[in-house]
Amino acid sequence: MAETSCFHCGEPLPAKGRYSLIIDGQERLMCCPACVAVSECILGAGLDDYYRMRDQQANRPAASAEDYLQYDSPAVFEQFSHPDGECWQSQLSVSDMHCAACAWLIENRLGAIDGVNAVRVNLQRGMATVEWCPAQVQLSEIFASVHQLGYGVQPWSAEAHLQQLQEGQKSLLRRLGLAGVAMMQLMMTAIALYAGDFQGIDTDIRQLLRWFSLAIATPVILYSAQPFFSGAWRGIKAGRAGMDVPVSIAMLAAYGASLRATVSGEGHVYFDTVSMFCFFLLLSRYLQNAVQLRRESSIRPLLPLTARKVAPDGANQWVALSALQDGDELLVQPGELVPVDGVVVSGQSSVEDSAFTGEFMPRSKVPGDTVLAGSHNIDGSLCLRLQGHPEQSSLSQIDQLLDSARLAKPPIAELADRISGYFTLFVLFCAAAAYTYWSFNPGHSAFLTALAVLVVSCPCALSLATPSSYSAAVSGLRRRGALVANAAVLENLAGISHVIFDKTGTLTEGRPRLLKVELAGELDECQALSIAAALEAPSSHPIAQAFSVDALGAAGYTLTALAPSQLDLQAGQGISAVINGDSYKIGRREFCGFAEQGDSDELMTVYLAKNGKLAARFFLEDTLREGAAQALAFLKQRGVRSVLLSGDSSDQVAVLANALGFDEYQAGCTAADKLARISSLQAMGGTVLMVGDGVNDAPVIAAADVSVAMAGASDLTRSCADVALLSDRLSLIELLFTKSAKMGRILRQNIFWALLYNGTALPAAAAGLVPPWLAAIGMSLSSLVVVLNALRLDRQEQQRSLNTQHVELASV
Repeated sequence: MAETSCFHCGEPLPAKGRYSLIIDGQERLMCCPACVAVSECILGAGLDDYYRMRDQQANRPAASAEDYLQYDSPAVFEQFSHPDGECWQSQLSVSDMHCAACAWLIENRLGAIDGVNAVRVNLQRGMATVEWCPAQVQLSEIFASVHQLGYGVQPWSAEAHLQQLQEGQKSLLRRLGLAGVAMMQLMMTAIALYAGDFQGIDTDIRQLLRWFSLAIATPVILYSAQPFFSGAWRGIKAGRAGMDVPVSIAMLAAYGASLRATVSGEGHVYFDTVSMFCFFLLLSRYLQNAVQLRRESSIRPLLPLTARKVAPDGANQWVALSALQDGDELLVQPGELVPVDGVVVSGQSSVEDSAFTGEFMPRSKVPGDTVLAGSHNIDGSLCLRLQGHPEQSSLSQIDQLLDSARLAKPPIAELADRISGYFTLFVLFCAAAAYTYWSFNPGHSAFLTALAVLVVSCPCALSLATPSSYSAAVSGLRRRGALVANAAVLENLAGISHVIFDKTGTLTEGRPRLLKVELAGELDECQALSIAAALEAPSSHPIAQAFSVDALGAAGYTLTALAPSQLDLQAGQGISAVINGDSYKIGRREFCGFAEQGDSDELMTVYLAKNGKLAARFFLEDTLREGAAQALAFLKQRGVRSVLLSGDSSDQVAVLANALGFDEYQAGCTAADKLARISSLQAMGGTVLMVGDGVNDAPVIAAADVSVAMAGASDLTRSCADVALLSDRLSLIELLFTKSAKMGRILRQNIFWALLYNGTALPAAAAGLVPPWLAAIGMSLSSLVVVLNALRLDRQEQQRSLNTQHVELASV
């Protein structure tokens, strides 16, 4: 048979001026030079498999590519890209992708370009993440390559993606509405036909009702049922029988048999069954998509498109966020969403930043404090100075981590996918067997029984069990302030045997505070502290911050301004200087020239010497983080061994380890020492979780089986970690374990329910005990049960957050 449509895009071939290309040894006709150019591009890149893998024709490309040179400007591509060393990672929105073959084609085509280091395509989100090096390739070349393949491409936008989801939901609603109206109409005619079989009906009226039913059911098949047909065709072309295959076979078989009976005037019609199939299955898919849409909407607050920029003359001007530059000042009024990351220049207000910390009580912000994009300004006006570009905000970094979590597929999810694929083939075999059996044995309709088997046992619930559980757990943790970058972490937490903690900045706040002053000479307390503040002013050491004017002023001390001279700072030892003709030293005991003992083991001691004699001793303490004792007690109760590895060589490590009940500890550890300890534990069969915050923790974070970075961790540490805490509450460690355990229970419940349902429904349907309409309802309900059960993971966190907020508000 002569080809009548374009091999590439499927458009009708023109009467004249046809084009052709040799593909797989055969001449393939095409409708225009643009399709020929795209095909030549695909074949030239060695990607012939695209035409064997695809399940739909591509869209007809434009005759000429759009000018993408605008994206070569750093001022433009930095808006949807972020730096990664000498390279950049850009997120592109790719439209017209229909199946896994499209994603495969784009990944392989872009991956072959010199200067493109990595490509990841998320088919569900319509997003391609490309890592590229500006020294080797221009971004316009990457855009043009995608366009040459016949796909639409533009910079990624979360708002645009949300709009696409909303449009998809509207499309489903239209299909659902048509199927629902048709179902009601067809049920009325079906009742008349069934009654006529028992009470008698005129042949002409019967035929009229059948033709009327055909007219009503045809739009359902041609429009409402298309998502199932396209999904089935996609699976068949990819060599994988998905859940849409038995559904499509059932609907087409019922429609085909009814059409034959209508035309011939003999046999039964099942148009009502077709419409019910389609309606209930679309209803299930609509509700599932509604859950996804709600989750996507709640993950990231939608930022305003414009902001009030404060001009040099003090006037306010509305400008687009993309036009803002580092250092610009913005005005945020009460009740508005903060559009950028910035530092408060003037004003005071309460800001609710639960999107980052998981804590719903607003926090006061004053000049000098940092405010993050996506926070809500409550009751005062704030003037902010922009830090960095709006597209490089903390909110954008969180989006990137969430994207990584979505792309990851845990092993159990792959297992469920494999099971569901084989199960679909098993269902097809059972349907054929049931049809054959009841064809030779009276009692039940062979055709209706086979239809019921095809629909009732479709493994939708089994395929949804894992992704729905993981997605809800990740979302729930995000609400409480723990951002999971890899969903497989939740599975790995169940086997953790050791948890290793850093000390400073992890178990403690890393900001020593002054507890008491012990005088030993002629100086009074205020004089001693004034001298200490003057000596420590040039130092950036954390201990020096305890003697800052702000810290001591906040503690109620009144200091005298002094001007030291001949300052000499010796790293790790202390500081010496001359003040008003007297020589002073502050720092370690040895540095100040003293050898006596008697320091408190529980406190850090700083000495002050005047002209070689002891003038004062300052006792400091590093504040323990909130929830540290609770987290260690939880780990001990769970049977997980706790290890403290600290770079601090003082006796504070032993004091802290004994106070919190660590199973083992080691002071004075270098990064290499920590790495060696983790390796030894893993070599003995241990599974290690590491919690840290410093740059020196980054190698250890990367080596651990599961890693957690504190909120104040360095960028390098956070980039290596599996979980990034958005607040410094160590109680979140307990939350990770409990959430992992709950997710495991719900996941097992979902898989058990899916297998139990299919194991029960399949024999019942094959025995003729389940009519087709009940099969459609049962299949839909089984999927909804799985999704709603998984949502308990997220809903529990929402309710807990609301309860906490109500309690705190009531106590105010």
